[in-house]
Amino acid sequence: SEVLGASTDDVLQAFGEYWITHTASEGYGGLLSATGATLPEFLVELPNFHARVAMIFPALQPPRFACSDVTDASLRLHYWTKRRGLAPFVVGLVCGLGRRFGTEVEVRLVESRDAGADHDVFEVRWAPGAPAAADHFPTTRFNDPANRFSGRTRNNDDVAGSPGIYVRLDD
Repeated sequence: SEVLGASTDDVLQAFGEYWITHTASEGYGGLLSATGATLPEFLVELPNFHARVAMIFPALQPPRFACSDVTDASLRLHYWTKRRGLAPFVVGLVCGLGRRFGTEVEVRLVESRDAGADHDVFEVRWAPGAPAAADHFPTTRFNDPANRFSGRTRNNDDVAGSPGIYVRLDD
């Protein structure tokens, strides 16, 4: 964040959006498309997405998501993880999903582990009747290793063998 002149939260949020709009679309396009046709449908089905990814990468220890208070224009997204400080990344992921589905989205952290809650909770809002088409990003999978950057994470078991960009979370 020092090099970019931005806060760590801003960098994590931007990376979360980038991860959805570029990395995930290239590496997990088929899974993304199969998970939902709209933003709310995708968020509700997010646990199934992670279950399918975990079948492909058994060493993966994904976070856990659940939705509550679902309406035609909002929901609460619950996020459990053993990793700290990634709430801004989740905000970026949801914003990236909004772009993927052509849906303007507003995401606000309403309960935080950092403030003593047992997990993070986000209020996610969108306009009722948002577009259902997920045709804004390609779903082609790039298998060429030259298209990937790999680094080390704090816990290599989290991403063992998964495609895409990995971020060093320590240091």
